[in-house]
Amino acid sequence: MTKQFLVSIQLETLDSPPPGSLALISISYLGHVYFDVSPSQVTSASTFLRDHFGEFSIYYNATALSNTEDLISLLNSGATKIFITQQQLKEIVEGNLLDDLSRLVLSIDPIVNEEDPAITVKDVQKELESLVGESKVDVYVQDVQDGKLLDMMREYRKQPESYPRAYFHLPHITKESYSKAIQDGHIPIIPASALTVDADEYPELVPAGMLVTSLLKTDRHDSLYPTVVSNERGICLGLVYSSEDSIHKAIQSGAGVYYSRSHKGLWVKGATSGDTQELITIGWDCDADALQFTVKQRGTGRLDNRVAKFLVTDSSSGFCHLQTATCFGRYSGLSRLEHTLQARKASAPAKSYTARLFNDPKLLQAKIMEEANELCEASNREDIAAEAADLLYFALAKCVAADVDLAAVERNLDLKSMKTTRRKGDAKAQWVQKVGLHEQPNGSTTPNGLPNVETVKEAASMPKDKEDPAGLNNGKIQMRRYKTLETEPSVLATILQRPSQRSTDQIMNIVNPIIKDIQVNGDTALLKYTHKFEKATSLTSPVLHSPFPASLMQLRPETISAIDTSFENIRLFHAAQREPKPLLIETMPGVSCSRFSRPIERVGLYVPGGTAVLPSTALMLGVPAMVAGCKKI
Repeated sequence: MTKQFLVSIQLETLDSPPPGSLALISISYLGHVYFDVSPSQVTSASTFLRDHFGEFSIYYNATALSNTEDLISLLNSGATKIFITQQQLKEIVEGNLLDDLSRLVLSIDPIVNEEDPAITVKDVQKELESLVGESKVDVYVQDVQDGKLLDMMREYRKQPESYPRAYFHLPHITKESYSKAIQDGHIPIIPASALTVDADEYPELVPAGMLVTSLLKTDRHDSLYPTVVSNERGICLGLVYSSEDSIHKAIQSGAGVYYSRSHKGLWVKGATSGDTQELITIGWDCDADALQFTVKQRGTGRLDNRVAKFLVTDSSSGFCHLQTATCFGRYSGLSRLEHTLQARKASAPAKSYTARLFNDPKLLQAKIMEEANELCEASNREDIAAEAADLLYFALAKCVAADVDLAAVERNLDLKSMKTTRRKGDAKAQWVQKVGLHEQPNGSTTPNGLPNVETVKEAASMPKDKEDPAGLNNGKIQMRRYKTLETEPSVLATILQRPSQRSTDQIMNIVNPIIKDIQVNGDTALLKYTHKFEKATSLTSPVLHSPFPASLMQLRPETISAIDTSFENIRLFHAAQREPKPLLIETMPGVSCSRFSRPIERVGLYVPGGTAVLPSTALMLGVPAMVAGCKKI
């Protein structure tokens, strides 16, 4: 879908939009959303991407973020584009942090030459070329006071096609100002608070459907727009027609609403048959003379009141009146397999092999591994196709068993394609050994094809910097960074050393004698291994009783403060979950059900220590036990 506008909304108002303005679900029908992100909102922005990737094209104004790692993290999480400053762009380019610079939008606030705005336009282009060369990066024009600069940008775009498109805020939206911005090739950013799906009740707001209808064009005498209806996977279900009114009603109701040429009125798909459509998004083609409705086709059921009020008769079953999934016939390939598996899960025939797979996860797991191995061994085209088909069948059965559809799998693939940084992709040790792969993760090989022995590094219990004993850096704990081009190879080798990885058998051969020794010799053996592995040579008993020695209580003030803060935060959170009184419900006359909680009298906590001390574990386990009222911890 060609983007023509962005709808802006604040992260903090997602759950409580202003009265009458667009809710998040209505914005999703329009496809493109814009947020401002502050340093304190990076986590919320990443969470929104995780929860809503695929529902929107998500644009973030990240000009307030000072850490370039946060910028790359947002792109990795699925942001379509981020708006950045000149300094941020410079850091990304110089650090070679991003291959596809077209996912960046440079925020500019130029001083317009009133006598000749063309000078300002040329300066913007020169500035971009000096930073990104021939890469295409659009611009966001801050604080547009009048249209001179944008008008001149429009003129320049007619000549060199490489001139960037301009994003700008359009706070006072009218049909005329919006249409002009679209015709000029700019991308206006429109606040959701200025839009509504109910223009009758909120006449001071602009109907959201206008954003779509104002950019469309048609040469039909009836002013209708050809509309391709697709499912979540982009498979075409059929061709219908839309009017301006049907588009507004579709956005208002969240359903598949079209124009019926035979009934000469609005047509709500499935209004009488119950085979309804849940609207996902509305798109348009590159020429803006055809629409695409992406919908979720529902089975027989009732429409809710918001759709029923637009009711027009519809006698079809499924999408097509011939009772097929699409107007072009049945589904094929993976879509057909998916629907077959879903039908088998809902109601399988007697002796169905697919039902057996659903009821026996171990069998399904074994078949997936078997077919994956057979695909690896296949060598000619015919066998590869056949074995791949078998593997896809069992893999999709695994998905359907877990209520994962193909659309979710494809969204995951799309999200992976948005990654700007990727893992190297080496195989795990057991598979490297199984196929006899001799190449090492670092590209080297050993004479016998076995992995090189890696040096085991001790995990540091606290920062070693004398100037910063609490591990603080400007009030923030940060990861130490190394630039490979500027670091000595010997230093890099030390940094990249990892704990050695052993097979399960190797590990158990080491662990079993220790367990047996402790079973036989008790505390004596336990102390021996504590001295050996944890270096706690001062211990004379495996149990420490309070009051504890003063020597063990010496902590830095910063550490004490951090622990106290964590303690109180955890206590508040868990205390809020305590029920003030038992829940008591009378389910029917004379029958009462209740739910109440009682603390466990004695609880034991496992808190790792030694070279990597984890006080957080003690807090996360001990504080809830205290709040619950456990007598002995």
